[in-house]
Parts: sequence; structure tokens; C-alpha cells
Amino acid sequence: MLTVLEWFTTHQAQLTCTKFGYVNLSGTSLNDEKSVQSIFTILHRHLQVVPLLCIEITESVALHDLEHTNRFIYRLQALGPKVALDDFGAGYISFIYLKSLSTDALKIDDVFI
Repeated sequence: MLTVLEWFTTHQAQLTCTKFGYVNLSGTSLNDEKSVQSIFTILHRHLQVVPLLCIEITESVALHDLEHTNRFIYRLQALGPKVALDDFGAGYISFIYLKSLSTDALKIDDVFI
């Protein structure tokens, strides 16, 4: 994430047509408080380009602990990046869970299609 945000910062003037750059968050990162704090520290250092970021959270990781995931998503969204639920359909395949998560986008796994 740091590399992407640094690149966005350096090339911001050239990104006028860019909507998002996607970064996939590992399950380890989401479930480790030290990693979560690092993520928010990095985001705070690059607030001017954070709106160009879409952070992907894999479905199986997101659904592991819905309350924790939702708190994390709300904190992210307050800073400006979009949040996508990645690989939907590869794991639990339940639309019920979609109501429980406040993501901005849904990336459907090709197996589901």
C-alpha cells in the first residue's frame, strides 16, 4: 500500500483520469492490530491521494469476524478510500452477508459467474 500511495503522490498531476488503484489487503493484515495501525498511519501520511485508492478485502477474510471487519471498513471510509469485497462467491456465497458489510464495491469471483 505504501508503494502505491507514494507513486500516486509523485504522479498525482498525471492521474486526472484515474478513478482508483486497487490494493488487496491480506487476511493477516486485517486480523493483526499492529498491521491495522500501520495501515492507518500510512493512509494519514498520504491523505491527498487516499481517495484514489480502493482497498480490497477478500470475502473469506471479511466474513471471519463481521464486527471487526465493519469497524475497519468504517475507519477506512472515513479517510476517503473506497473498499471492495473481493472474490465474492469463492467462499461463503451468501447474499445475506452483503447487507452486513458497508463496502463500496463487490468483485465477483469468476467461479461464481
